[in-house]
Amino acid sequence: MDNILDYPSETQVIDIMKANQIVPIFGVVPDSRFHYSNLNQLIQPSGLANLTSDSSNILQVLGEQYKEITSKIEVNQEGGTGDESGLELKFSSKCNGKIDQETNKCEDLGTDLLEVIFGVEMTFKSCPDNNSKDQMVRIRAAGMPLYFDAALEIIC
Repeated sequence: MDNILDYPSETQVIDIMKANQIVPIFGVVPDSRFHYSNLNQLIQPSGLANLTSDSSNILQVLGEQYKEITSKIEVNQEGGTGDESGLELKFSSKCNGKIDQETNKCEDLGTDLLEVIFGVEMTFKSCPDNNSKDQMVRIRAAGMPLYFDAALEIIC
């Protein structure tokens, strides 16, 4: 039996966090910030903030990062897209009563959230190359256990 311990790869950590809708907040001392900045960019939503050397500001950092993370929401598609599918998705959002915009996110929502409405337009530009006439598309809110499944039957 091998007693060598191995740490998970960055990709494994990201996959597990995404699969379980874990929203991390990385509180780090400034000297190690660059080690976490890549993870912060790859895991969305997430937070990254500097701690003091004695970590006495941890509650402040957690509160600020939580407020920052919860002030925005983003939806994305999973599956059913790519060159072989011929499917194109266009998102629109109406954030807190503002005008409808062609985007998949709402930002600066604040604590007095009124309403967020997302729309999606699905267009097949061509018949799928793989002859699959049935496709499943999942629209998911990043970092939340919310999703919408669309079962599509393509008639070419």
